[in-house]
Amino acid sequence: MNPVKEFIVELKETAVYFMDHYPIISGITLILIGIFLLSFQLKKNNSFKMSDHGMASWGVLVNMWALIIMSFIFGIILILRNT
Repeated sequence: MNPVKEFIVELKETAVYFMDHYPIISGITLILIGIFLLSFQLKKNNSFKMSDHGMASWGVLVNMWALIIMSFIFGIILILRNT
């Protein structure tokens, strides 16, 4: 098997293990990642000017906001589901 594929499978299994056995810590970690990404995104200068973005960079901008929102939501779900 390809070593990169083995690494990805092992990383996925480790993430699932931690989310199953340590849901509150995993939820807090996801919320902290969301806060870090949010602060990084807000720190950018003029990140919402349409004229400064091409099609690819606009897609990255939208995907980054989606990642931030999903990180917050999934972190909150993990915490609330297991308290």
